Amino acid sequence: MKLDRKIDGRMICAKYDEPRSDQIIIQRNAFIKDNGKVVPLIINDKERPCPHYAKVVGRAVLENCDDGVYANYTLEPEFKGLVINKLDVFTNRVKFEDGSKNIVTRGTIRCVEIIEEE
Repeated sequence: MKLDRKIDGRMICAKYDEPRSDQIIIQRNAFIKDNGKVVPLIINDKERPCPHYAKVVGRAVLENCDDGVYANYTLEPEFKGLVINKLDVFTNRVKFEDGSKNIVTRGTIRCVEIIEEE
């Protein structure tokens, strides 16, 4: 699927085979079925960090690559000046490697989140 507008940026949102800050490791191609999928690009409310309370600021087309999943994103007109330094993914239907609680083998990306660095 394509976006109707020009892409504003491209950035990795899920890196494969490296521990995240929460010690989760996403195996290569864990999200391959989401390649080409369009998902919301959000900023979470700091007081209620949950996608249900997030502000949608654009859309992202997911691109599966060797090193991870990239978001090719467009911002809504009122957010065109937004500086984006880091992205992350919100997922569900996550499957873990047998006997592991931190190695993701499959999952579904529901949205891409802009991480505000402090």
